[in-house]
Amino acid sequence: MKKRGEITAFYVETLVMIVVMIGILLVLTRIFGIARGESVRAKRLSEAVTIAQNIEESLQLDTSEKLPEGTLPLRDIEEKRESTSEQYIGYYDWTDTDSTTARTYRVEVTRQWLSDTLAQDTIAVSAEDGGEAIYTLQARSYLRGKEAA
Repeated sequence: MKKRGEITAFYVETLVMIVVMIGILLVLTRIFGIARGESVRAKRLSEAVTIAQNIEESLQLDTSEKLPEGTLPLRDIEEKRESTSEQYIGYYDWTDTDSTTARTYRVEVTRQWLSDTLAQDTIAVSAEDGGEAIYTLQARSYLRGKEAA
């Protein structure tokens, strides 16, 4: 009789250990899932920052009042002009360094004239379908070309 009680206790302890191990595995799986999601989000943010920097560098290279075609590394550009600002909306094709994954980002570039020679550029990078911006960059540009005009 005593031997049967020891075996039952062994089975109960084993089941408790299995339940604890399954619980630990579930928690770890959830943690790794959350980490994966954050990693993807961080990668998209890093790509958006790089795109915004590339666009701003393109804007800084051009000192004219109106951006000539081909200045911005965007495709399917829509242009909207007002008296003190201009807006360009286009798409930026991003290819990873491994050249297997390609994504498209929607980019909105707004140039607002603060004075005759000073402009503020706002670059908003979002997912291809629009929505909330992943990253927004604001920079000011001193435009010497407009001064001479």
